[in-house]
Amino acid sequence: MSLQNGMLNLTNWLGNVIMPTIAGLFAAAAIYRFSKAQPWQHLAWAGLASLMCSGVVAGARIVQQSGGLEQSRPFLAGRFDAGELGGECAPAALRDASAEVCVR
Repeated sequence: MSLQNGMLNLTNWLGNVIMPTIAGLFAAAAIYRFSKAQPWQHLAWAGLASLMCSGVVAGARIVQQSGGLEQSRPFLAGRFDAGELGGECAPAALRDASAEVCVR
């Protein structure tokens, strides 16, 4: 096992197991504190931040599996339809930068 595989496994474990579990614990603590009429907002924000951290790790994994940022442009472009963009020009990051094509 190489260091790179070890770091990848650790990152996946933290992003997919630990951070959602911590978010659930923060949510339970926030509900408990709310029921006792004590300050609870900081626990709710911490739970949201834990879920966002997990989402960032999942997004980075998708980009990494698709071959990096340069090669992920077709992957990202497949997620959008011209109808979803309101008939306007697609952003340059989502299409081939060599052609300026607007769908009307």
